[in-house]
Amino acid sequence: LYYDGTDYVRLGAGNSGQVLQSGGLGANPSWVDQTAQNPSVSQVDFKDSGTSGNFTVPSGVTRVKVSVQGGGGTGYQTGADYIGAGGAYFEKTLTVTAGDTIAWVAGAAVGNESSGNSSSITYDSTTYTAGAGSQGRSTGQVMSGGSVSGTVDISVAGKSNHAGGMAGSLSYSKYGNGGYTVFNKDVNDGQGGYVKFEY
Repeated sequence: LYYDGTDYVRLGAGNSGQVLQSGGLGANPSWVDQTAQNPSVSQVDFKDSGTSGNFTVPSGVTRVKVSVQGGGGTGYQTGADYIGAGGAYFEKTLTVTAGDTIAWVAGAAVGNESSGNSSSITYDSTTYTAGAGSQGRSTGQVMSGGSVSGTVDISVAGKSNHAGGMAGSLSYSKYGNGGYTVFNKDVNDGQGGYVKFEY
């Protein structure tokens, strides 16, 4: 129900995949197809570390924003020279058709003196990767953070161990950081990555 200025009116059901759009002050709401000109409030599908699969584009959706965080490497011990490096992060908005699939891999957390696991998506035969951070070593040399491969909208490399070992994105502090870093204190394991779909 909505109030049209005179009386309460029942709005009929929309079609599958449509979103309800306010017409603004003094106008009536209506059902519309989701397009770049008529975006909905985002639906979020979050894929946790160590998982993989295929995301199927829902009916009525024409664009999907994907946020991808790579995993961090393990730390050898505390101290900037020995911590793990962070995973890279990217955002990519894809123009899609309902029924399309986007393959995804969310890198798993690691332990036992290992570099991290990268996270990625593949769509229309093109793969985009958020690379993993390297492991910290007993010798204390600079170990690189992950980097992004593929043409994306936003690209942030992970921090090297000497630069703090943080993930490319700190939106979720339990993902993508190296072992023994400020967001992963007293833990040598490198954090895993994630993949987030918004549509």
